[in-house]
Amino acid sequence: MDSASKLPTLLIVDDAADVRESVTDFMVARGVSVQMADSVAAAVELLGASPIDVLVVSLSLEGALELLKTAPRCSPSIRLLGLSSASARDLGAAYRAGALRVLARPLSLLELAEAVRLALDSVTGLHGFLHRLSLVDVLQMFHHAAQTVHLHLYGGVEGEISLLHGNLVDAHCEELSGPAALSKLLTTQVGHLESAPLTHLRRTLSGPFDHVLLDALRALDESTREAEGPDELGDDWFADPERPEFVDRVELLAWLREFSPGAGVWTIDPATGAVERLDKPGDHPETELAGTPGSIGWAYELAEQADQSWTRVELVSGSIGVALVRVNSLTFAFARLITGEAIQRRFHAEVARLTSWLSHHVESRA
Repeated sequence: MDSASKLPTLLIVDDAADVRESVTDFMVARGVSVQMADSVAAAVELLGASPIDVLVVSLSLEGALELLKTAPRCSPSIRLLGLSSASARDLGAAYRAGALRVLARPLSLLELAEAVRLALDSVTGLHGFLHRLSLVDVLQMFHHAAQTVHLHLYGGVEGEISLLHGNLVDAHCEELSGPAALSKLLTTQVGHLESAPLTHLRRTLSGPFDHVLLDALRALDESTREAEGPDELGDDWFADPERPEFVDRVELLAWLREFSPGAGVWTIDPATGAVERLDKPGDHPETELAGTPGSIGWAYELAEQADQSWTRVELVSGSIGVALVRVNSLTFAFARLITGEAIQRRFHAEVARLTSWLSHHVESRA
């Protein structure tokens, strides 16, 4: 196979000869093989003859939307782009037909090159519109998928965030950069988010993903509290509160000994922020947590910032795994030392099992 056959292939479908020729010259100079068609019928023939990586079609052509819908049957990994000066309704129809992006006329060749680069980078994976996801949710998704990606945020707060292999490495917002920019971007409640390939690496953030994100949320929370006045929680976050028993500790200890030796369970009082350990450490000193991990407080703050209606949150921070479980308005924290991948997988299974046990136990005592 020669080197030319390895080039990505773009098919431009437009009834304007000058558009087809300018696109061809511009993209060939950037290492993309280009085929041209002046109608949907001609495009169908080319699609049937050889694989196409990116299809760019003028939405003003008769049958353009149908072409967008049927092109993946010929080339399953094809990515679709549209050209249009049409109404918002027509643009919506193009996106529903599978278009990754619709470019406005008159066409900017630089914008086209950026869209083609995005399309080639998105050969695998889904694309589309999501709603009711916070920025924290999106960042966690890219982190768990170990993605290298550049995010553009538009709306009330505008800025950029970069991830490298799932770790946060850069953030910019207005005149801010690094942790301060990330904190400000996390204030976003509504807006528009676009992902793009990461082409220029800048490092303004460093450290594990969980630490960077939690530090930004903590800084955001502190600034919010300063604006609201004195902190009502005071210094009692890790105090031992006097509160009625709502879980049978004997049964809980028996469950831990049988299903999760070495792990610990705490309760969190949302009203005061107090944390109380329910189990008694000492049975497994080589694997258990002697004190209350500070990451319990971080995980709780993260959960509250992300979505106050949360019911279960899991976080691995360094060598400690923390899970928060909310059952009937009661909040439990479950934590253990993570000493390898096998223990981490076990931790996730333990959390699911404990959640089920607590749900039945608390409801039976209600």
